[in-house]
Amino acid sequence: MAALAVIGTAMSMSQQRMAYKAEARAIENQASRDAETAKIRANEQTIARQERLLESLSANIASSGASGAGLGGSTYNIIKSDIESFGKEQERSDLASELQIGSIKESARNRAQAARYAGRLGIGQTLIQGATAYKALS
Repeated sequence: MAALAVIGTAMSMSQQRMAYKAEARAIENQASRDAETAKIRANEQTIARQERLLESLSANIASSGASGAGLGGSTYNIIKSDIESFGKEQERSDLASELQIGSIKESARNRAQAARYAGRLGIGQTLIQGATAYKALS
C-alpha cells in the first residue's frame, strides 16, 4: 500500500512538472508571436511614413516645376525640412517599437518564470503530501 502512495506521488509530480514546463513554453511562444506582430506593425508604419514623405516631396517638386521656380530657395528648404522631419519621426518610431518589443519579451520572461516557480511549489507540496501519506500508511 505504501508503495502505491510513492508511485502515485511520483506520477503526480511528473505530471505537474510537464504541465508547468508546457505553460512556460506557451507563454514564451505567445510572446514571440506578439513581438513578431509588433515588428510587422512597425514596418507597416515605416512604409506608410515613407509613402507620405514621397507624396509630399512629389507635390513640392511638381508645384515648383509648374510655377517655374525650380528647386532652389524656399522649395529646397521645404523639401529638406520634410526629409529631416521624416528622419526624426522614424527614429522615434524605431525607439518606441524596440521598447514595446522589449517590454513584451520581459513580461513573458517574468510570467514564464512565475509559472515555473508555481509549478515547483506545487511539486514540493505534492511531495510533502505524499510523504505524509506514506508515513500514515507505514
